[in-house]
Amino acid sequence: MNAGFLYINADNRRLSLILGVMKSGRKALIVTILLVFCLIIHFYSANEARVESGYSSGFFISFSHFLRRLFGWMPFSIGDILYGLLVIWLIAKLFKFLSGIFKKKAGLSKKIVLTNALYKGFVFCACIYIIFNLFWGINYNRKGI
Repeated sequence: MNAGFLYINADNRRLSLILGVMKSGRKALIVTILLVFCLIIHFYSANEARVESGYSSGFFISFSHFLRRLFGWMPFSIGDILYGLLVIWLIAKLFKFLSGIFKKKAGLSKKIVLTNALYKGFVFCACIYIIFNLFWGINYNRKGI
């Protein structure tokens, strides 16, 4: 093992190193893009007037009409079903992560497993933050009554 990468044999060493660098570069790009989107949402929603004129009176009205036409015919809340599925999925992922930590994985150090878990956790949380804010959350930053 060298620099956090697992090599099968000496012939594949150079290829594995190149692929490992490409994967880490792609991960860094994904983290950077998500972080930029999160910061844009944060700074955009910091201004009450901008939220009121741009998001609440513009984008959100069109978006809510679209969602109402798409899901309004259902006699139950799609959001509640999605929340339930999310909780079940999170419990399954947590169980898988904890069992993976305590089991010995061939060739993988706990540092690599933890780094991958932190990466996946950040991507998941950033996506939830972005989706929540675009679907509704920016409305919490509107000017009060």
